[in-house]
Amino acid sequence: MPGGIHQDEAYSGYEAYSLLKTGMDSHGYVNPVYFISWGHGMNALYAYLTIPFIAIGGLSVYTIRIPQIILGCLTLTLFYLFVKKIANERLAVISMFLLAVNPWHIMLSRWGLEANLVPLFLLLGAYFAVRALQENSKYYIPAFIAFGLSLYCYAIMWVFVPLFLFLLLVYTVYLKKIKVDRYMVTGIALLVLLALPLLLFLLINNGYIPEIRTSWISIPKMDSIRESEVSIRNLKENLKSLLYVLIWQKDDMLHNSPVVGIYYYCSIPFILVGGVMSVVHLCKHIYMKIVGIQDIVCLWFLTACLVGCMISNVNVNRINCIHLPMIFFDAYGIEFFLRKIKGNANKIAVVIITGIYVCNFILFGLDYYSEKNTDFYYGYEDALTYAESITDGKIGTVMIRYPLILMHTKMLPQEYLQQMDGAKNFDTKGIFGRYVTEPSSENMETDMVYVVSKSFEKQYLTEGFKTEFDNGSYVVIVGNNVIKKE
Repeated sequence: MPGGIHQDEAYSGYEAYSLLKTGMDSHGYVNPVYFISWGHGMNALYAYLTIPFIAIGGLSVYTIRIPQIILGCLTLTLFYLFVKKIANERLAVISMFLLAVNPWHIMLSRWGLEANLVPLFLLLGAYFAVRALQENSKYYIPAFIAFGLSLYCYAIMWVFVPLFLFLLLVYTVYLKKIKVDRYMVTGIALLVLLALPLLLFLLINNGYIPEIRTSWISIPKMDSIRESEVSIRNLKENLKSLLYVLIWQKDDMLHNSPVVGIYYYCSIPFILVGGVMSVVHLCKHIYMKIVGIQDIVCLWFLTACLVGCMISNVNVNRINCIHLPMIFFDAYGIEFFLRKIKGNANKIAVVIITGIYVCNFILFGLDYYSEKNTDFYYGYEDALTYAESITDGKIGTVMIRYPLILMHTKMLPQEYLQQMDGAKNFDTKGIFGRYVTEPSSENMETDMVYVVSKSFEKQYLTEGFKTEFDNGSYVVIVGNNVIKKE
């Protein structure tokens, strides 16, 4: 679960497979810092982390998702350590418990979307930043490295990271908490070094310098870049979308909308209490010029809100930088409530609150592990395998994006790049070996086998084709003139 595979995780997995086998990505670039993929780009770090698992277990939905499962589990421990550093043991335990049963984090940890790396690397950066401020400035080095790597998780981090670090710098300078030394300078230098390839990428794709292709690294020029996704021109609409995600705890995608909400609806009063208290404490500390290390979560949340107002069509995945602060606010609100209750009443309150979350967790599990959780491309591989078993000729595919074909066939870039005529956006081309993706429905060829989404089946049957395979999601349609295997 989730059933099937998402087109983005399939493409990321295929890029990893291609790099493993050939040293270059699907478009022929050697070790690119950013994939062209769909024509408008894809973040690269997740694919590189996936390579060892594909080398061991082959290319499959399992090996693509293993890195995120591992990193999701590491996030639990790191969240506990982070909250313990900025607060206390009890709040750390509550925070870890809430993250362990949280629907958003469980869903995030179970599929290989490259942007799902963001929470871990931001948390890693924040954890070491706190240790640098509290203990030893040598922790600035791993903190800045983590923030630098987060830039390769998701392009929205190109806005979030500098804004967050700027706010943190202003806060610490104003409160005279920061001290410039060799460790900070080294950390900043490493951050700049990590960001440099992406700065060159932006210069290349805005026409200032030509693309860079070497024998060991590439910085490609794409057909287009998704600059419109981050803009201050639609602040009102973006804010409405952000509030919708945070208040209604879902978006317009089935796989991001559990019936109990991404934080659980029962968390709303605790999140409000914890969030308001955090903002009040931040304002109080600034006014009194007192350092409150816990304020880093509030600065994180405020930065995420600012970035969220710049993102068009905000959804749960695009604003994944905001969810850990929301879960912390939830834990903070619960811990504040429990502090107000003494004696046996406190123990009863702990049992009741825990029971409420456990019941919600069970409801989430019943919803998540259900037949409806096939919002991704589900069952297409069985249909493709059947089609291959009955013909040596062409196979047309409808409603199956080409990365899924590449992942299924494991076709290497050298085999199909020649058919692309130099086109970088494969959406303009439709031939991958003997597969024809999205063939014209006006000219259905009776000598071709088609693998079609179930919803398109009737359209073919009315043209004289017949169904030979049906798994409920995809069907294999055969024309009268198909030459079948003996």
